[in-house]
Amino acid sequence: MRTIHRRAHERPSADEIDRLVDVRMTRQEALRRELAPLKFAAVINEAVLHRRVGGPASCVRR
Repeated sequence: MRTIHRRAHERPSADEIDRLVDVRMTRQEALRRELAPLKFAAVINEAVLHRRVGGPASCVRR
């Protein structure tokens, strides 16, 4: 548990950020590729659909 809290409060290094970005981009490419794209399904709580993210200006754009 201490490791989780410690990890949540430390700032990642530039190398760690680059690694995380690479992982995310690879995952996005797998989902968006035309030849045999990965299928993705998710079950979310309805409250997520009603949660406000950002201020009023961002809600207007949506």
